[in-house]
Amino acid sequence: MVFVTCGAAALSGSNEKRVPQLGASLAGGLIVTVMIYTVGHISGAHMNPAVTLAFAAVRHFPWKQVPLYAAGQVIGAILGAFTLREVLDPIQDIGTTTPHGTHVQALIIEIVVTFIMMFVTSAVATDTKAVGELAGIAVGSSVCIASMFAGPISGGSMNPARTLGPAIASGQYKGIWVYIVGPVIGTLLGSGAYRIIREGTRSELELPLMQGLDQGTRATVRAIKGWGPAWVCVRVWVKGGAWTRRLGPFNVEVWPSSISGLSPGSRAGFGSGSRSKLGFRPFRGRGPASFSSGLGHARVKAELGPRSGSGIQSPQNLTPPSPLWVLKEHYQKSGVHRKVLAEVIATYLLVFVTCGAAAINGSNPQKVSQLGASVAGGLIVTVMIYTVGHISGAHMNPAVTVAFAAVHRQFPLKEVPLYAIAQFTGAIAASFTLREVLHPIKLLGTTSPSGSDGQSLAMEIVVTFIMMFVTSAVATDTKAVGELAGLAVGSSVCITSIFAGSAINNSSHHIF
Repeated sequence: MVFVTCGAAALSGSNEKRVPQLGASLAGGLIVTVMIYTVGHISGAHMNPAVTLAFAAVRHFPWKQVPLYAAGQVIGAILGAFTLREVLDPIQDIGTTTPHGTHVQALIIEIVVTFIMMFVTSAVATDTKAVGELAGIAVGSSVCIASMFAGPISGGSMNPARTLGPAIASGQYKGIWVYIVGPVIGTLLGSGAYRIIREGTRSELELPLMQGLDQGTRATVRAIKGWGPAWVCVRVWVKGGAWTRRLGPFNVEVWPSSISGLSPGSRAGFGSGSRSKLGFRPFRGRGPASFSSGLGHARVKAELGPRSGSGIQSPQNLTPPSPLWVLKEHYQKSGVHRKVLAEVIATYLLVFVTCGAAAINGSNPQKVSQLGASVAGGLIVTVMIYTVGHISGAHMNPAVTVAFAAVHRQFPLKEVPLYAIAQFTGAIAASFTLREVLHPIKLLGTTSPSGSDGQSLAMEIVVTFIMMFVTSAVATDTKAVGELAGLAVGSSVCITSIFAGSAINNSSHHIF
């Protein structure tokens, strides 16, 4: 990885410009992609001490192996750098990363681009609902984006080992702390952010019959998994009606080993008196987690221990919930808080990359070409679809949200304002971040008509039609493409950007 990325960067920065900037960025993204497909099933293909540290911090990697991985990564980086020094002689700069602006600007850029890379990596590596076989493409694309955008400012390291190897081989240590602190902060934030929006997924289990209910009545226990107390609801179907009564709060406990009904568990976590009231008894052994209600077992992946609550009431004692409670239950059931946070993050990253690349292109086309800016825009849309598409739909655009709600009726109207607020919030936050890291550049990717207002309006309608036509097909039609949906939508955005340089997104008209 270091041999390819630093070698391409060295050739791009040489006087002969043997490799264009876009080519160097593509090389960096592609080598990450092929290494993930080559050794990902063996070692995880971290290739980055900050990534290894972040996975360990969220308990997806054993701490005792972190020093071994870090040593292997640094050794590989040093060997790659010394090899480059020999084969590229007399080129002196062998891909070392040094700040081109202030150290603070470089640090912020490194944090954000490493956040992008780790946010995407966490999704495809830890979430079974995210993209599967295209994981390498998603992570490689995020690296390509970061290199393309951050290269002119900080060098786009994202990796302490990638910086340390060339620094040792060339003896250049200027600002090296930026490339150690920045990636570590970025990876920790990226993995932590994805863990937050992933938590709260509900697990459902059905108990065929529970004490206190009429014969034939079904009850569903729906658990909200999280780091702290959570609610458990029991929904009761009686004579065609559906009423819900809350029984919690409950604690979610992940047991150290899998659970079954073979032997009693040593750690129950039940509050005083709650066991007899609710009738749940935990068991420990092999297999998924299990509950015993006295009338059979219900299986789920997390162990629930009630701290307090009342017994299950009979149907005749249940009363219809209030409208406010129903609305609150809808948002809890749909996980809208997770969706909104996912939209804030995804839109922030979209605007940060697309407008940042456009701003650098407008300031100095030699640093980021028009084609490079368009490719960056398409790739960030692609990777965000693969990262949060299964959580929020990855709209990142108020116009898309309105279209899904009004035309396709596949999105609840009551959630449209929340999505729009989230998207504008992410766009505004990204704009202010860009204002700081791109100073003294003044025009930060703002969109304005190049011809008449009528021409620009017609162009925006056509290119947005293209994007939404493609999005509608891959998002609503089961006969359309499946795992390649992100590539299709991202390609449509890239095409329209190359052709029209258009916004096609209300939230991209951000505030500075």
